[in-house]
Amino acid sequence: MCMRKTACTIQPDLSTPLSINYYTNNLKIASRTTIWQWTKQGLKTTRVGGRVYISQADLQRFMNEMTEEVNR
Repeated sequence: MCMRKTACTIQPDLSTPLSINYYTNNLKIASRTTIWQWTKQGLKTTRVGGRVYISQADLQRFMNEMTEEVNR
């Protein structure tokens, strides 16, 4: 009997904080400066050991709130 190996894509939970580098370098959503400005406007971040992390859920929530403000 042989066992097959199947590819498994690991996707983080939406509430899992990811480093700012993930958003700036990999996804190219915004620059570090823009993200810093967003934190001043209410984007929730988590600091661990001097590094800043943002969860996908918090970023999406912030983007939705900003879009609603613009549409008012």
